[in-house]
Amino acid sequence: MMRNPLLSVVMPVYNAACFLEQSVKSILGQTFGDFEFIIIDDGSTDGSLEILQFFKEKDRRVLICSQSHQGIAPARNQGSRLARGRYVAVMDADDISMPDRFQRQVYFLENNPEIALVGGAITMIDEKGKYIRQVVYPIRIDEIKRNLLIYNCISQPTVMMRKKVFEKLGGYRRCFDPAEDYDLWLRMSEQYPLANLPETLLHYRCHLGQISQRKLEAQSLGILTALCAARLRRGRVADGLDKQRTITPEVLKRLGITEEMVNSAFVATSLSWAELALESGDVTNARFIMDRALTNRGGYALSDALNNRIRIIVPKINLQVK
Repeated sequence: MMRNPLLSVVMPVYNAACFLEQSVKSILGQTFGDFEFIIIDDGSTDGSLEILQFFKEKDRRVLICSQSHQGIAPARNQGSRLARGRYVAVMDADDISMPDRFQRQVYFLENNPEIALVGGAITMIDEKGKYIRQVVYPIRIDEIKRNLLIYNCISQPTVMMRKKVFEKLGGYRRCFDPAEDYDLWLRMSEQYPLANLPETLLHYRCHLGQISQRKLEAQSLGILTALCAARLRRGRVADGLDKQRTITPEVLKRLGITEEMVNSAFVATSLSWAELALESGDVTNARFIMDRALTNRGGYALSDALNNRIRIIVPKINLQVK
């Protein structure tokens, strides 16, 4: 009878052929080796599956599950359902894990049985692998819980969590995509302590040239809804979103989310991406992102902190604000 591995690594793949080889190699080259590598091919059409098949033939730890395109949250859930390990590590198809990532995280979880999840610091890189910035997250348990009610202070592709906790909470909820991770961390933090390691665990690839208005709207709405749902649950009221497939006007109304809140969240999310683009040297993209944000949403009342950030970035990108 085959023994179950201690760790299951789950990686969804959708048309990631350009970066896939580097990502897979970063997992197979880990200093900790007791894992299975579950890869969910989510209907790729760019040759990703052929690349995965090559690695499967070379390494018995690689398991491939192909399905029609369903989206990131269902793909992650499917991979986690197949997982046989005590722990589940998250990985994205365009990122690069540091060689000792799993060794550090498994050691931490084995020695801290009360902790449900552990993430870590990241180095942001662009599409070409160029350094953008280092991001360090809070590491104290109380700081993480407090900061989660303000922003997502746990980087999804660095996460390793206990499978039994993931299953108990029902996994990722589809309606929050692409902020399904934030919703899960918030729900998890209500019942368990979460942790971050101070070390850099991963190179996180930012696709600044692929930031569309639709993606910004979906991300900002998912973040806002996750926060408001968490605040509702703090009052011991169930949010009723376990089976929700999309965020509808009825959901927004039930959570007390106004149009002004939606638009402010969109501007805030756009500003964060514009700042990142500027930091990477992409002034044109930073200007494009902010122009759309302020043209379409700038008439709404914004917080002083948000207005101050806007005042700082506008002259740097030579944006004419009407």
